[in-house]
Amino acid sequence: MGGYPQDADAKKAIKALRKDFQWIYDDNVGSSAHICGWLLCRDGCRMRVFSTARNSARAIWSGARKCTHGHAPTRPHW
Repeated sequence: MGGYPQDADAKKAIKALRKDFQWIYDDNVGSSAHICGWLLCRDGCRMRVFSTARNSARAIWSGARKCTHGHAPTRPHW
C-alpha cells in the first residue's frame, strides 16, 4: 500500500526534501498496511514514512535532520 501519508503537512515535507535536498521517496513497500514509503538520501540514510502516524511532518523533519551525509535540513522549509 504505497503512496503518500494522509497528513497534508507530511506531503509538503516530503516534496520539500525531494526538491531542495535531493532526497528520494520510494513508495514501493509491498503489502505493508502502515508504511506508505521510504525516504532516502542519495548516500544511504533511509527512514520509513508511516501513512497514519500523528505528527508525520514533524517525524519526517526530525528523521531527515539525522542525515550524516550533508543532506540534512536545519529547519522545516515549507
